[in-house]
This record gives sequence, C-alpha cells and structure tokens, in this order.
Amino acid sequence: MLTQEGLLLMNEGKLGMADEALQRSLAIVQRSCPNCAFERAAAENNLALLRIRQGKLDEADRLLTHVLSVQENAAEIPKTEIAVTLQSLAALRRQERRYEDAERLKQRAAVLLSYR
Repeated sequence: MLTQEGLLLMNEGKLGMADEALQRSLAIVQRSCPNCAFERAAAENNLALLRIRQGKLDEADRLLTHVLSVQENAAEIPKTEIAVTLQSLAALRRQERRYEDAERLKQRAAVLLSYR
C-alpha cells in the first residue's frame, strides 16, 4: 500500500511525500523479509524512479544497478522485466552523458525483448 501511495504521490508531483512513503516501504521489506530479493528490487526500482524525478541521478544509478544485478541473478524474473530495467538504466545513463554505457544497455534490452 505504501508503494502504491508513493507512486501516486510521485505522479502528482508531491515528491517529498512520495519519498517518505517509498522509503518506508523499502524499510518494511528489508526488515520483515530480508531474503525477499524480488520485493526489495521492486521497492528499490520505484525509489530509483523517484530519484530520477528529483534529479538525484547518482543515487538513481546506484539503485537501478543493484536492481539489475538482483534481477539477473534470480531465475524467476521474466526477461521482459530485466529489459525494462535495462531501458531505464540506459535512459539514466544518457542523462548522465554516459552515452556508450547507455547504448550498450539499450542493445542488451533489445536482445532480451527479441526472445519474446
């Protein structure tokens, strides 16, 4: 519920309130289920999207890189979800003017999506 509330607040432009809700959501997942990698990755992904909106690109990059690592090491994650994370990270890297990394990530996403 906190995650949904945070995302709604982010879409309404209430970034401070969204930050609080998404941080609390992540803390609850970390505390109540430390081995729930998928749930933690989802919470970190949402927080990364907020960080991008806030212009905190370094933190967003760190979060998305971690999410991608978790996704790639989990057998149950659909390839399409990994591709979406790769695309998000590629867009972020373009904002950071890391064009070669962005292109490499974009190509990896395209390969994953071609296996559909």
